[in-house]
Formats: sequence, structure tokens, C-alpha cells
Amino acid sequence: MELKEEIETRLKRKNQLLIAKDSIILQELQDVLAVSSPKTIIYWSLRESERIARRLDDQFHDPLFLETAIFAWLWAMGEKKMYEVKPSILAVHGYAKKTDDPVVQALCHALGQGCSTVHTVKHAIGLPMYEMTAMVKERGIDDLSYLVEMKEYYIRELLDARDCVRNVKMSWAKFIEKHEKAFHEEQKARNLDAESNK
Repeated sequence: MELKEEIETRLKRKNQLLIAKDSIILQELQDVLAVSSPKTIIYWSLRESERIARRLDDQFHDPLFLETAIFAWLWAMGEKKMYEVKPSILAVHGYAKKTDDPVVQALCHALGQGCSTVHTVKHAIGLPMYEMTAMVKERGIDDLSYLVEMKEYYIRELLDARDCVRNVKMSWAKFIEKHEKAFHEEQKARNLDAESNK
């Protein structure tokens, strides 16, 4: 199914999300996410969350958005606990219910998903799903080249996040360090298997 057809089908069904997890536009990004470490995914997600928070802050001048993005960074660094950050993330999702603007609704959910990536990297794909949905609601479906550009931007930023994680000294929460270690051990085991099967 073509991307335009995919979105038209979701519009006809009155789906809130116009970009699904298995959407053709997200496949390449999903492939890069699949081989990215937890730290890389979290770093990428939080940087993108911060960008979305700034956009919402420019529009509403409500401290909630930037505070939530900052709290998520502190959580990732082990300086805040989940119970301290969760109310802010839920408030951002709640903000979506207070507005009739479908673009703002989708951006709020994108921000919430991005910040929740600290809890589990499975939330990471929610950010582009919702942000791209916001873009479609804003720009329409006549020419979807902006979605291709956005997908390429996400991948570029994800690869840059990988480099940042490798080169920038940053403290991480213990549970993230644990996930990171498990990821690298799994990769090492996979590489050994590949070598022995040659």
C-alpha cells in the first residue's frame, strides 16, 4: 500500500493516528532503531522531545512542556525517579484533551511518548508517529514529500545521537546502564554466532 493510500484509509476510519507503527514511512527508521542502543534511542528521543516542547511553549507559554522535557532528561541521568516525572508526562497527554486543535493534540502525545522512552525504548516510535500525524493534519496529503524529509531528519538525528552518546560524558540512571550493558552483550553474542556460522 502506498503512503497516501495508507493515510487516506486511516482518515476514512477516523483514526487519531494517521501514521501507524508499521507504516511504510517508518520502516527505515524502525530498522535503525532496532540496531540502536538504549542510550542512543533515549538521547535521540529526549532531544526530539525538547524540540517539540519548545514549539508548544512558543505557542502556549505554558511551563509544563519544557519542564516535562527537562524532567525526562533528569530521569535519564538518574537525578529524578519515575514517580516524580510521570505526573508531568500524564499532564502533557492530558493537555491534548483540553484542546480541539488536532495538531496540538498530536504534538502533546508526541512529547509524552518521547519523554516516556526513558521508561522503555518501545515508546520511542510513538514520537514520530504522533509528530508526523500532526504534520499531516497541518499540511494535508496532496504532497507528502515533507514526511520523507522528516523521516530522513529522524534518521540523521538518531545517527548523530549515537555519536553523541559515544563521545559526550553524561551520567545515566543505573537502570539505563543495565539495559545498555545487556544490549552490548547481546550484540557481542550475535556477532560471535555470525562468526561461528561462517
